[in-house]
Amino acid sequence: MDQAMKLTQVVKDGFHREQSTLAVLVDFKAVYDKVWRHMLLHKLKKHGVDGKLFNWVQSFLLQRNIR
Repeated sequence: MDQAMKLTQVVKDGFHREQSTLAVLVDFKAVYDKVWRHMLLHKLKKHGVDGKLFNWVQSFLLQRNIR
């Protein structure tokens, strides 16, 4: 099953069970070489992203070198 169909099924299943569904889609094609990482993290916090997801994104953004 391709990823788009899998995501669609997960969303449908959550909807039928009346559960919230969260998806994080990341485009890895040099998008982070120009973004102000600390401001992005600030905006994520401001919009309620926290806990393990925030920690993962923070680690991903701050512990990498752009070549």
